[in-house]
Formats: sequence, C-alpha cells, structure tokens
Amino acid sequence: MIDAAPVNNPVEDTGPRWLRWPLVRILVATGFVMLPFILLQIVLQKLPIDKQLMKVWPALLSAACCYAMYVLYVRRIERRPVAELVGSHAAGETGLGVVGGSLLFCATLGTLYLVGAYRVTTTAPWTVMIGPLFGMVVVGLLEEILFRGILFRILQGWLGSWIAVLISVVIFTLAHAPNQGVSAIALASVAGAGLLLCAAYMLTGRLWLGIGIHIGWNFTQGGLFSVPVSGQPAKGMIQGVLTGPNWLTGGAFGVEGSALAVVAVIAGSAALLAYVAKERIVAPPWKRRPVAE
Repeated sequence: MIDAAPVNNPVEDTGPRWLRWPLVRILVATGFVMLPFILLQIVLQKLPIDKQLMKVWPALLSAACCYAMYVLYVRRIERRPVAELVGSHAAGETGLGVVGGSLLFCATLGTLYLVGAYRVTTTAPWTVMIGPLFGMVVVGLLEEILFRGILFRILQGWLGSWIAVLISVVIFTLAHAPNQGVSAIALASVAGAGLLLCAAYMLTGRLWLGIGIHIGWNFTQGGLFSVPVSGQPAKGMIQGVLTGPNWLTGGAFGVEGSALAVVAVIAGSAALLAYVAKERIVAPPWKRRPVAE
C-alpha cells in the first residue's frame, strides 16, 4: 500500500495579498526555478570543461539547482514543509518509477521488434550511456517540478484534480508540439504521458515516482536503445533501425510517436489511477463544503 503524503492546498492566506492568486504563484514558482537554471546553463556553456566531465558534474549541478530553487520557493512563498519532495521516499519511489518507465518503453519497443518493425544493428560500449543518464536525470527532475510540482499541484488546489489534469496535460503536450517529427499520434502519446505523470503525483502526493518514470522512459529509449527522445536524436548502447509506417514506428519523433506508445502510456495511467484513493481527489471549488470556523 502506498504511504501517500497529505493533499496540500497551495493557496493559503499567508504572505503578500498579490501572492495569494494561484496564477501569480505559478508564475513566481516557475521564475524561481527557471531563471537560475537558465543562468547556470549559460555559465556552464562558457566554461572550458573537459568533455568527459561534462557528462557528470554539470548535470548534477543543474539538477541540484532545480531542486534547491523549488524548495526555496515552497518554504519562502508557500511557507510549508516540502512534502512532495520528502527525502525518506526519494530512493524507493524514484527507483520504482525508473523500473516502471523502462518496462513501459521496453514493452512498446519489444512489440515493434516482434512485428518486424525494429532490428538491432550494432552495439557500443556501455560508457556511451553515461551522458544520456545524467542528462535525463536533469530533464526528469526539471519537467516534473515545473509541470507537476508547480502547475498541476497549484491548479489542483485551486480548480480540483480533474480540471488540473486537463489543463496541465494540454500545456505539457503543447510544450512538445514544436519538436521535430511531431504528429497527431505523437501529441496523443505526450498527452497520455502527461496523464500518467499526473496519476503518479496523485497516487503518492510526491514527485519522486513521476521523476523516476520520466527518467526511466527517456533513458531507456535514448541512452539504451538509441531511439530519438521526443524528436531529439540519441545515441545509446544498443543501436538499431526502425522500419515501417510512421504511425507504427513514430518516425522522426521516435517510438514515443507510435500508436503503440499511446496504448502503453494510457494503460500505465489507468493502472495508477485505479489505485488513487477517493480522498486524494480534490473536488472543484463549486463542490467543496465550506470549512467550519
């Protein structure tokens, strides 16, 4: 049974009045995380860093920056404990998510292999996976903080769970729309992934499970199987060729653009949502009972 964190309501009657508006909080929180992150990337690009070291410590520094700035925002602005990133659940839930995300992608690519749409051509040394691994840690942490920790969580406290899911999934999908090779099926797959990651947050009340799923899916496709990640070319340990119509293989977008990926992420979403307790579903404001004083 999942030891879920309490559902927190981010819109509290604390701090300056202008910070009590949910949309303002979303903007402030996003600025807290993204502005230092962007500045850090600019600095790192100008440093004469060894190529091997570029795979490790700059990525770890970027991840630490995302984590620290989100924690600073929650403690200084929302003035509450950061229950969604509590350390006692980090290893277990992140590890579970990595396994789950990896298995979902392996099931998708495995099906393509069985129908003759994917074949392995060569392999590379395992060390080629180091860069993608650390890179996907940054991507997983950053995107989960932005889209689930900030956007979904604050919208859920304001508008209720299902409206928050809808809005956050739409924005998450639109954020991937400019990527190379995008198609209607690819966008449906990204939307399904957004639903899956919202379900992971709703189930636990923490970000770790979603972070793990995000890392596991992305790393397995890019770092292990050399498949483009949301349209971004990748080179991993196992290299192969996808052949067949774009609706099946995903085309330039990668396997994420396959109809099979849509099935995989929707199935994963349904599995997680089936275990979300009723008390974790936040009602929309017009259905909430007034709190007795």
